[in-house]
Amino acid sequence: MPKNNHTNGNAKRNGESAAETNATTSLIDQAETPLHLAASDILVSPHVPNPDGSPFFGSPTKLFEYLAAGRPVIASDLNQIGEVMEGSPHIDDLKDSGEKPSSTASGVLVEPEDTKGFSKAIKFLVENRQWREAAQSNARKRALDRYTWDHHVAAILEGFQRMQSLEAVSSPRRIRLLFNGLHSKTGGGLNYFRNILPLFAEEPDIEVHVCVHEDQRDFVPHDQENITVHYLDFPQGFWRLQFREQIDVPRLARKIAADVTFSPANYGPIMAPNSVILLRNALSVAFVERRPVKLAYWGLVYLGTFLSLLVSRRAITVSDYARRTASGGLIGFFKNRLTVIPHGVSEKFSPLKKDAKRGKFLLAVSDIYVQKNLKNLIYAMAILHSDHPDLNLKIAGHPVDMEYFTELKQIVAAEKLQGNVEFLGNVPSETLVDLYRRCAVFVFPSTVETFGNPLVEAMACGAPIASSNSAAMPEVVGDAAVFFNPRDTQDMARAIRRLLNDDVLCQDLSRKAAQRAKNYSWRETARQTLQVLKNVASQQDY
Repeated sequence: MPKNNHTNGNAKRNGESAAETNATTSLIDQAETPLHLAASDILVSPHVPNPDGSPFFGSPTKLFEYLAAGRPVIASDLNQIGEVMEGSPHIDDLKDSGEKPSSTASGVLVEPEDTKGFSKAIKFLVENRQWREAAQSNARKRALDRYTWDHHVAAILEGFQRMQSLEAVSSPRRIRLLFNGLHSKTGGGLNYFRNILPLFAEEPDIEVHVCVHEDQRDFVPHDQENITVHYLDFPQGFWRLQFREQIDVPRLARKIAADVTFSPANYGPIMAPNSVILLRNALSVAFVERRPVKLAYWGLVYLGTFLSLLVSRRAITVSDYARRTASGGLIGFFKNRLTVIPHGVSEKFSPLKKDAKRGKFLLAVSDIYVQKNLKNLIYAMAILHSDHPDLNLKIAGHPVDMEYFTELKQIVAAEKLQGNVEFLGNVPSETLVDLYRRCAVFVFPSTVETFGNPLVEAMACGAPIASSNSAAMPEVVGDAAVFFNPRDTQDMARAIRRLLNDDVLCQDLSRKAAQRAKNYSWRETARQTLQVLKNVASQQDY
């Protein structure tokens, strides 16, 4: 604030020289700037936050000039401005007019856009001459010690030298992977997401970036050093997700200069660089659906898969069955791009201790969709009820298809099984391990499945298994289960009854299941997947 020819009468009466409280605004020549600064008693830097909410950042050159002019500065406590003024007190902390400033105080900090705070700060500096003069001395010293052009150039040169030293000893630049997790919300997709990400983060050659929605914060591992998470915030909804995925993920990939984009879903962003997708969902679900809306949905999934394969570099399938079925129709044109990499199983899934007894309940684990064939399982339970009235059925899984879930509950009521069928909803993994270990029989009735994570988890826990003989199930479970026709409720009941009545068979299948589960490892899944991603990023054919 430039000085004027008049003085403040109240300040005169208080026995100290006045600090001028007038302010002028105009465009001045750069060469005259030091004169205006020197003619002022107080300098202000009233910056305000960016209107879009992004962190404030700008060149603080003017603030350096203020400090170098040897004048106290009133500044907004805002990101970079506050950092330059570090050590200066906030106006609300200045209550005693007789106090002395610390050696780090170069002025006063005020909350951005707080006009009353700025007025209070001006008043304080005007009325406290000794404090003001000590602060301006500190300001000058801070500028000379930290913010001269000599310091700036020296820091740049030091940075160049440090980069040269690092380049001399460092390995080639790490591959920057963008993991598109927008579809990893429930069931097998979420299970894959939670198990594979930490293993990706362990790879020294990979720099992992993850893209998820704000609503997925709880799904992301927060204790991994090599994972950078990018949260997208937009209104949820099926169509909104499809639209925003096609725009926001490629934009993010360009921003971070991603070398490869991995979408662990049947389809991904078409414009993303070096796209790799994971054919996780069975497109043949459309053959078991009869509802027009659901048929339209699976038709769109097929179209999205075809378009994604059209632009992707590679596609991963989770079983040989998934590879064979994907090779049919239009998608068959891309069969040379397909690589089979099975899912794994967490080490927390392990068998019962010796001599521990199993309970009197059947267990089914899956999100509730029509292809999971839970309707026929309930009908099979009704058949078994006459021979085993104390037998219960526990179904663990999220009711994704609410219309189908309502139908299941109606069947339970119609068959008078309300006390024998329990829908558990989402179950924590620790509880799930206990259920696998204690169930009399684990039943996997699905008609269409590309892999079946619960099947492998049950195997790892040594559960006696009655499994559907369709899709990928025989490939996954091998000889460690009794099989049934999933569309024949009598055959399903027969297979379950056989296990309920034969302890020796259960023990034999339990041993085989635990042994076969050793073929599946998330670490091996991660290793093979990373090899595909690295090859794509380096544009190598194999």
